[in-house]
Amino acid sequence: MLTCQQVLDYLSDYVDSRLSGQELARFEEHLAICPQCVDYLENFKATLAACRGLRDTQFQNLLPLPDELVQAILAARAR
Repeated sequence: MLTCQQVLDYLSDYVDSRLSGQELARFEEHLAICPQCVDYLENFKATLAACRGLRDTQFQNLLPLPDELVQAILAARAR
């Protein structure tokens, strides 16, 4: 059976339906006995949905960043 830490490691793959049959069974076996991980999973899904909602609504009308700003940020990161 998976530990809580292993559940966290598999969380993104679970949400994106990328677990193998055996991994999925072990993941769901853990969820069946661990309400804390179920709560964490639900909060994770809600956070993803909220972020997607923001991306789809609030950021559609933003202008692109000026190239000079992008280059300055990249140069600062390289230092």
